[in-house]
Amino acid sequence: KVSEELLGSPFRCTGIAYEKHKIVLVVNLSIIPETLPEILERAFIKLQAEMSKVLDYTISIGIGNCVTGAQNVGESLDHALEALKLKILTGYGSIHFWCKPDESSQGYFYPYTQEKHIFNNIQAGLGEKIKDSVNEFIRSVKDHGSIGYDNVVLIFNQLIGNTMKYLLDMHCPIGSVLGDDCNLYQELASLETLDEIQLWLNQLYEKILNYFQ
Repeated sequence: KVSEELLGSPFRCTGIAYEKHKIVLVVNLSIIPETLPEILERAFIKLQAEMSKVLDYTISIGIGNCVTGAQNVGESLDHALEALKLKILTGYGSIHFWCKPDESSQGYFYPYTQEKHIFNNIQAGLGEKIKDSVNEFIRSVKDHGSIGYDNVVLIFNQLIGNTMKYLLDMHCPIGSVLGDDCNLYQELASLETLDEIQLWLNQLYEKILNYFQ
């Protein structure tokens, strides 16, 4: 209701509950002003402020591209959902506009050097240095100029796979180190921002270090 009121003044807007913890707003306009992104961003910032008064959690927003005809609204929704995934890089409460991926910069990126530092510091038993290495790993992902959501997911899946390989190479039973019911990939998939992943990785490597000690 609040969304419709904020956006319904300059445009025609309707909202629906899309799925758990998501709503979709369809904004209809006859003429696209050049300042549309600024208008929408101001409206959504105001929406976030209004909702923070009554909700205990933040609102992240993904905005799809403009399309012609109701039959193409699904395309805009798909783009909005893709844009929303970028909160993994910027954190909760962020607003993202969808833009066409730059195909020239889609090469796979992985911070191999930072990963090596993590395992070297585990081997040396240096707890604080491990945290520094994890922070460097996260920072290298954040600072990479053009990295997409899929690449980010692959990076951390690869790191978890290499961590389990490292434990096996060290003849450590993974169940004894992490617990028999532990599913690292499932836990990782439940995390939505780099800040959450950073905290989780620090806890993971602390467990591993404690086992070695």
